[in-house]
Amino acid sequence: MEQLDTLHKLHNNEITVLDAYDTLYKVQEVKTPPLKKAHFIRLNIHLLNESNALNQFLRILFMFPIPIAIVRFALRFMNVKKINHTLDIDTIKQLIASAKHTKINIASDDAIIKISID
Repeated sequence: MEQLDTLHKLHNNEITVLDAYDTLYKVQEVKTPPLKKAHFIRLNIHLLNESNALNQFLRILFMFPIPIAIVRFALRFMNVKKINHTLDIDTIKQLIASAKHTKINIASDDAIIKISID
């Protein structure tokens, strides 16, 4: 019934076309659930141009997940203020803390890095 009333008002020039469109096709906001907080970070680093022994050492070094608290503590001492002029260290801390179940794959000519935030 509300649709018919809106169309009658539009026909009688009581409302504009944009107002009629807004009332007929209301955009419903989708409520997203809050992001889950991450607790650990897993790293897998494979250096392409280095020896197998060094790759094994890195695999053993990062065998167990690293707690987020240690990562945040390490980020506090980074000297880089801006990365690509868009992200600063505080933004990275917030993104890491609230990005549970995120996987990041970085491939370059020198290394393959896989980061899993749990």
